Amino acid sequence: MKLDVYYPTLSSDRLPLRPVVVMVHGGGLIAGDKENFKEVCKEFAKLGFVAVTINYRLSLNCRTDSISEEKAKYRAQQDVNAAFRFVVQNATSLRVNTAWMFIGDASVYFLKIVRHNYFGIVKKKVEPLSGSDSI
Repeated sequence: MKLDVYYPTLSSDRLPLRPVVVMVHGGGLIAGDKENFKEVCKEFAKLGFVAVTINYRLSLNCRTDSISEEKAKYRAQQDVNAAFRFVVQNATSLRVNTAWMFIGDASVYFLKIVRHNYFGIVKKKVEPLSGSDSI
């Protein structure tokens, strides 16, 4: 697995530890790359975050059957978990505060995995805010 780390401007950075956001690309488990979030991570760094963007293992044949798709989801989840373990284990050298860790993604599959594994939500209707469109 590969990851890129983006920092706030170090010459003006006075905080010893920063919040961190880990960005996960989309692509339906068969495409995508950490480069997709390069500009987003630069913007997070401008806002004072340490931003990390990762690649996870892709599976070209995960659409052929449900078992292959489940394996692809599991591998992607393993890779994202590994990225978080790396950040925690290297928090001092990365200059991150592990009490302030966030995840961002553009992956519908990964969002479903996180919702299911961490929140026990398989499907949940999101009510729109008053005066706004449905989500």
